[in-house]
Amino acid sequence: MANKWPPQSMERFMDKTHFVPESGCWIFAGHWQSSGHASLSFAGRRQMAHRVAYQMTYGPIPDGLCVCHRCDTPSCINPSHLFLGTKAENNYDMARKGRRKGIVAVCGARQGHAKLSEADVARIRSMAGIIPEREMAAALGISKGTVSNIVRRKSWRHVA
Repeated sequence: MANKWPPQSMERFMDKTHFVPESGCWIFAGHWQSSGHASLSFAGRRQMAHRVAYQMTYGPIPDGLCVCHRCDTPSCINPSHLFLGTKAENNYDMARKGRRKGIVAVCGARQGHAKLSEADVARIRSMAGIIPEREMAAALGISKGTVSNIVRRKSWRHVA
């Protein structure tokens, strides 16, 4: 790993770093964002600390690529824990390792284009097998497929 930055920049950066021997992580002690990622003002703008560490060690990050963590510690800046990947690869890595649980998607009636409420969904499920899906769909102004997906819990899974 050849350092690509002036020694004084690297020294100032490393002064804000805590080393965790058990994990091998280098935790950057600067500003932390709500995501757990550390950031700092560097080269005249706010940047993610792990991206700065990657660039200091390996050089520029190609357009369209993310700097991902092998260790799954967002504030870690250890270059040996960092690798490049696309957003899709990073999302797949997060899902595979079970790190998506803290990410809450907007769903149900809170989603801006929703035609139904949670109460509507509960009624659809309670009436399944009693009233034909086609009739429920017509009454609510939605497709039969939407009703079918609700009944089979392919959509609106968060509604009991």
